[in-house]
Amino acid sequence: MIVIQVALSIAVFLEKNKLPLLPAMATLVIALFGIGRGSIVVAFLIIVISFFVNYFASSSLVEKNESTRRFFGFVMLVLMVVGIAYAGYFGFVNSLIEQSKFSAGLLDSHRGAMLSDYLSKMEGWSLIFGADYTGTSIESTYGGNPHNSYIRLHSYYGLFGLLFIIFSPFSLFVSNKAFIYKSVIFLLVSLVLTRAATDPLLFPTLLDFFYVLYFFLFWKYAPRKD
Repeated sequence: MIVIQVALSIAVFLEKNKLPLLPAMATLVIALFGIGRGSIVVAFLIIVISFFVNYFASSSLVEKNESTRRFFGFVMLVLMVVGIAYAGYFGFVNSLIEQSKFSAGLLDSHRGAMLSDYLSKMEGWSLIFGADYTGTSIESTYGGNPHNSYIRLHSYYGLFGLLFIIFSPFSLFVSNKAFIYKSVIFLLVSLVLTRAATDPLLFPTLLDFFYVLYFFLFWKYAPRKD
């Protein structure tokens, strides 16, 4: 959902100069029912970025007078405070935390152990060209699923493939596109890469299509700077 939501956000931002809030909120709701920590955190950050961009950066809002923008900000703040208070009063937040994986903490010791096992195999050629999962908990306990896109990426494509993906968002800043588009899309792509660290969502999967789509939309449709 996060990968597809970011594709939608980028497309809408390039078309309407604002980020879609309702789909982002729907993504958060789905993530909450999925009770996964990574998706919940990233979905929430997408909403925060969307609010910030729409209020402070969107030209359609900048063109409005100061009083209108202040009123919009005040209403947004009140709704957030009321929503948090309401959720806290009925124990909804506590219930979600108890039922989700947040009850075990933000960090996952199992994923940490898999990463540690894989890093222990980094010697010489394996560091450059990647290593298999033989002798690690990834193979013996988790059926070859590293629960981390970057472990699998390095295993398949080595150090060069890993570095290519990690630095790919920075390619946006070498373009002659307007800075606001470079910044917003960079943030959104970075959120996807953050989410990829907690599950094998990408590199390689069918969802790689959407990752390539982010850059295609940017290079094709983002307006150039004046």
